[in-house]
Amino acid sequence: MKVAHALLLAVSVQISALHSAHAAPVVDAVDLSGLVRPEILAILERAQRAEREGDMDEALRAYEEAHHRNDCSAVTVELALAELRAGHTVSGARHLRYAVLVSPLPLSTRSPRYLTQKLADAKRTLGTLLIRTNIDKASLDVDGAFRWEYPDMAEIYVVPDEEHKITATREGYWTSHTTAKVGAGETKDVLMAMEPQVMQKIVNLPTRVAANVSSRPPEESKTLLYVSAAGLAVSLGAGITGYAVKDTGEKQSDSTLTNAGLGLLIGGGIGLGLSIAGLVVYGLSRPTPQPVITISPDISQNRMGLGLQGTW
Repeated sequence: MKVAHALLLAVSVQISALHSAHAAPVVDAVDLSGLVRPEILAILERAQRAEREGDMDEALRAYEEAHHRNDCSAVTVELALAELRAGHTVSGARHLRYAVLVSPLPLSTRSPRYLTQKLADAKRTLGTLLIRTNIDKASLDVDGAFRWEYPDMAEIYVVPDEEHKITATREGYWTSHTTAKVGAGETKDVLMAMEPQVMQKIVNLPTRVAANVSSRPPEESKTLLYVSAAGLAVSLGAGITGYAVKDTGEKQSDSTLTNAGLGLLIGGGIGLGLSIAGLVVYGLSRPTPQPVITISPDISQNRMGLGLQGTW
């Protein structure tokens, strides 16, 4: 009877130990006291304790809190490994790749071979998109939730066998959209072609401008000016002559000479009036000077084009 009780007790202990092992997974913790601040270390210890107790949601919240409050790669590594243990393979692989290849030192105290193997194991269950753009400094958006700023080439892990929407943006370029689908353990190249935005600007000038691509400006007719000037000179000469002849006739009491001088004087006055009127008409009817437009090859922002310069 005692033997039977002892056997039953041993089996019960083994079963309890088996249940405890499933309820409290073993956390492969590392000492990060030399890499992170004490307050961050306390958060990590809280996360590891929650994970040992089986509360994975609370553990992930604590790991994420430590990650957001600290820029050390070691914290990002611990978050990534916790996400992989929790089955969040996409976010875990993304965080692990960032921690290993992108984020600043110091790196985790875990061996590079261990981290590389963990990433390789995750990639076998995920799809990998190698996204390239034909310009630099572009921002990539995958499924509206994951953003990668300014990559030369982005290796982004996604859920396999699903359609993923990818958007590339950069100021001064048209937004580029595409979709991609990739299987588990596969890698797919995606090229995002982006075109510069060409904008047309209309400038309102103070006067209407006619651009004449010619070496000669339009000629202005000055016939009325010349005729009026000549008439003015002749009229003044006739008026002066008429006055002199009239004065001589009056002195000699010669009515014929006086009348001739008077006729010249009146004719000169009429001619003077007409000449002045012609000058006034020419001044009023003279066309507005055309702007001087120069069109020549020009370089702006490393692009060849036409430069338009003018005065008016």
